[in-house]
Amino acid sequence: MAFTLRAGRTAFARRRCVVATSREDAVARLRAPQTFSAGQAGPPEPVLLFSGQGSQYSAMGARLHPEIPAFRAAFDACADRFSDRLGTDLRRLILDGGDIDDTARAQPALFTLDYALGRLWLDAGLVPRALHGHSIGEYVAACLAGVFDLDTAVALVAERARLMQTAPPGAMLAVMHAGEDIGRWLDGDIVHAAANAPGLDVLAGPGPAIDALQGRLKAAGIASRRLKVSHAFHSPMMAEAAAAFRPMVAKADLRAPALPVISNVTGSWLSAGEATDPEYWIRHLLGTVRFGDGTATLDRLARPVFLEAGPGEALATLVRHQIGGEATVLPGLAETARDTETTRLLAAAGHLWQAGAALDLSVLAPSGGHRVPLPTYPFQRRRHWITAPAPDRAAPPVADDSAVLRRTDWRRAPQPGHPAQTMRSRWLVFDDGKLGTPLSHAIERAGEDAYRVVPGAAFAEPDYRGFTVRPGVVADHGALLDALGERGANPDHIVFLWSGALAATSNDFAAARALRALVEALAADPHPVRLTVVTRGARDVTGTETLDPASSALAGLLQVAGQEHPFLGCRHIDLDPDASESPAALSDRLRQELAAGDAVVAIRGRHRWLPALVSIAPAVPSKDRRLKPGGVHVLVGDLAAGLGRIWVDGLARLPGVRLVLLRQEGTASLQVPAGIEALDLRIDCTDAEAVGRALDEVVGRFGRIDGLFLSLPLIIEASVAPVSLIGDDHWAHVHRTKIAPLHALARAASGRRIGFACVQSSLSTEVGGLGLGAYAAAYHAVDTLTTALDRSGDTRWFAICYAVADETTAAGGRRAAANPYALPTAETFEATRRILEAGLSGRTVLARGDLAAAALRAEPVRTETTAAAGGHRRPDLAAPFLAPRGEVEETVAAIFRRLLGLDAVGANDGFFELGGHSLMAVRAVAELRKAFPVEIEMRDLLFDNPTVAGIAAAIAARLPQDDDLAAMAALLDEVEGLSDDELNDLMPGATAP
Repeated sequence: MAFTLRAGRTAFARRRCVVATSREDAVARLRAPQTFSAGQAGPPEPVLLFSGQGSQYSAMGARLHPEIPAFRAAFDACADRFSDRLGTDLRRLILDGGDIDDTARAQPALFTLDYALGRLWLDAGLVPRALHGHSIGEYVAACLAGVFDLDTAVALVAERARLMQTAPPGAMLAVMHAGEDIGRWLDGDIVHAAANAPGLDVLAGPGPAIDALQGRLKAAGIASRRLKVSHAFHSPMMAEAAAAFRPMVAKADLRAPALPVISNVTGSWLSAGEATDPEYWIRHLLGTVRFGDGTATLDRLARPVFLEAGPGEALATLVRHQIGGEATVLPGLAETARDTETTRLLAAAGHLWQAGAALDLSVLAPSGGHRVPLPTYPFQRRRHWITAPAPDRAAPPVADDSAVLRRTDWRRAPQPGHPAQTMRSRWLVFDDGKLGTPLSHAIERAGEDAYRVVPGAAFAEPDYRGFTVRPGVVADHGALLDALGERGANPDHIVFLWSGALAATSNDFAAARALRALVEALAADPHPVRLTVVTRGARDVTGTETLDPASSALAGLLQVAGQEHPFLGCRHIDLDPDASESPAALSDRLRQELAAGDAVVAIRGRHRWLPALVSIAPAVPSKDRRLKPGGVHVLVGDLAAGLGRIWVDGLARLPGVRLVLLRQEGTASLQVPAGIEALDLRIDCTDAEAVGRALDEVVGRFGRIDGLFLSLPLIIEASVAPVSLIGDDHWAHVHRTKIAPLHALARAASGRRIGFACVQSSLSTEVGGLGLGAYAAAYHAVDTLTTALDRSGDTRWFAICYAVADETTAAGGRRAAANPYALPTAETFEATRRILEAGLSGRTVLARGDLAAAALRAEPVRTETTAAAGGHRRPDLAAPFLAPRGEVEETVAAIFRRLLGLDAVGANDGFFELGGHSLMAVRAVAELRKAFPVEIEMRDLLFDNPTVAGIAAAIAARLPQDDDLAAMAALLDEVEGLSDDELNDLMPGATAP
């Protein structure tokens, strides 16, 4: 089809291009909403960017070489000439992934690839408006512009690289600053090596001097990064190399450029006099690379399109940083999980063609192809919006009365086998200090790139592929991702091994906090990535392994993160906590498992296990019942906010039952039906000693305890927040209300004779839920701890995952949509009774409906954003369009437009009427919180049909008013005039004189 379109169709002014790797891929991309290019004010002005040293990667060009004949011809012509001078087969060295990192080989290798790509574009008919290279990249630009022929260029580049390799060792430091005057950092030893973009500079000098400067910059709060080079390029330390290079340049046949070239020396257009002056090329070797100045020169063009003709996207990133979002910048070659070198090349060609460039696409396309019959063009087509149904009319999952009780059944599965080599991927491994390093080595042996990160005192880059971050600190994780992005190494896969490394406990959530920080950092610049969390003992598979409740909390947070952020594909691999396998052997198994597609898998011994949630219909015994007549049952915890009412009403129907209510201090009371003998005590249910004394009192009065029921509060505002907004208060709340009471009850029950203990858990451990990251994490820990307790002692422990009907929030009592998984209240206790009587200790799920749709999703959702400048047309709504009024309404409307992809949003337009849904509401809350310094809660978007005007009014009511601001300013002025003693006297709690 692509061949037929290239060879047999007329190129109209309005164009569209997609790059597809299969029939299915083509269908999906062609159906995705995009726009066609409109009539342009003029043709694009292409600028070819040629990469400098440090951009190379192993086996660069290996995919293009056999597929694109024109590229192969230029590549071989250049590589063969270098091979004669270097005494080694440079073509095989590059394509087979040999060592090309030392300067003597890196510069010839980069010149070869850049030259072949530049030559390919010229052969395809591209007429560049300018050629812009970085350091060695300017030699490519000069060669293509005719300053020297290919033989001369090869001779000069080979000798230049050899001489620079033999120069005295030195160091280079990349400095990221906010427009600082870098002159104050320079001295006799340190010089300005490169001005890459505003605020992005590189300094060079002796190693000790660079180390000392980096320390001073760190103390001043200025970010810097030591480059992984062995020499101080573009500095006086290259003087000996320049002197030896001068005679060779003086003999070279230098000509005026036939194409426009940007000079690294001046940052402006390369003149004929400069190009033909041998001393210019000596200054080029010794002086500052003024790449940023060159970019500023090119920014004056009317319609520049920057195309990196080299490996990676380092120069594309610099141009984007300097010019901003208005620039059209196309990255260079890469092999990632999303792209191949060929798809990158074709995407760039398609973009240029769609923008109006005249290209011979047959030169750029893989060889082969033939014509096929295609339908004629359709004209004047218009897309019509279909309004999504309102949330309260959404169809619930189909109820299945036979699937009320369910248990997880783990089944042995075949080994995944060795991963097939498809395309080069980048992996980010959160190293636990045991498995991370051998796993990284296994990834690299497979021909892929692995970067490691370990816990540290601050963000740092101790080596090229190694980083440190502070666990749980979002800024450090953001700096990590930025550093990877700067080198074109955004991860395709992330492996989180820190569950054990942080020595987390269930009341600390240390590993969960670290994972949450990573997710927030990823959400700041989302792109499809597979996030795999690896734990040990987080899943109850065999019934004998050592369980770790703290690690299991990660499973709940992971599932919700994937639901809130579709760009994340989430997997959970639980390793055998009791295995004695060596890290090297285990890393090989884990490497195979990482290539598989199962969302949840457990490794136990030599086998792998997959979970299946199966329905059960247990038989209830006729005797030896746990809920026997005359039983003594103790209900513990926040009874009014949990399952207390259902349990009390159900137990009250048992003949002769006696009930004890151990209510958490400060919680609402609960009435016991008339005629039931009851004891009501208020205690601190998080204090094991207090719970123990109360149990002793129960035994003293009634002689025994037949059953314990632990009631935990349902979903309330304090436990709900999108993953990116979960804070210390949320973790503290779920620990205080869920983890601490269970720990206290477990310690108090230990050593006492108690028939059974029933712990209220949540269906969120199975289906997750938007905004329930911390909530689900806590209940995963509750389930695992309850299961571990059930394995020890004589008391049977039951964790029942309830889906409760008609839950309400604490926000004014407004009711959420009915829980489609819930049993009617009247049936909930009967199902509880069946679980207890059948002895289904451990974890049981109590819910109706199809739960599979909410399962963990292993693959990220890959979407294409709407390319239209204004988005889709606003749907036809009952309310007429009313333009937003005032700054707050305009900001809210802009957020809705961006998230929903609409060309307009009115003040009275409802969020759900516009096509919003609960997942989008989570993102909207996060965006609104960033835009306004007020607390905006989930309930403001998850209920009713909030309008722009309604949300804006709620925000405006919470913003400080002018009078408040004036009063605050006056107070600050007054405080600044007080002495320390006067301030101390005014502080609360200060001692009176």
